[in-house]
Amino acid sequence: MSYPVLFALLSLSLSGLNDIVFKIYSTGGRSRGVFLFGVGLIWTLSQWGLAKIQGTPLEFNHATIAFGLLAGLFLTLSNLMLLESLGQIEVSLATTIYRLNTIGVVLFSYFILHESFSWLKGFGIFLGLIAVFFLYKSQIHQTHQKQLLLFMGVCGSCFFVPSFLWCQFQSRFS
Repeated sequence: MSYPVLFALLSLSLSGLNDIVFKIYSTGGRSRGVFLFGVGLIWTLSQWGLAKIQGTPLEFNHATIAFGLLAGLFLTLSNLMLLESLGQIEVSLATTIYRLNTIGVVLFSYFILHESFSWLKGFGIFLGLIAVFFLYKSQIHQTHQKQLLLFMGVCGSCFFVPSFLWCQFQSRFS
């Protein structure tokens, strides 16, 4: 097994444990800010220690600061929202939705980075939405299930049909 695959599998396991820690913390009515401060402190100390071990300086140039602050802002907001949702819904649903950030990555990478988009990626997005539907369906009252099913159908057709048509258009005219 290659190191990148091993690291990805370890990341998967640690992310699962991290979600459980987030869930346990979020149900106690404790400060979200102090919790995320602790996460940031560990991250900062880890980076400082790694730089010392590798003998490389910490760089504070314009790109590092700008991208670091932007990523820190997004990460803080997403984790605060995750903590709020974990306080009110099951961890299996909240973290599945949170991990479906790949849907946003696929769409943003297409529009911002001009990466390719295929019907297969569109179908993958659709399947991710279906997974959330099945997890959510088990937690909601019967009267909301028809509304959710309609919403999922609309979302699926909004993602799948345009992506399929776009791929067909690109393959014929390029």
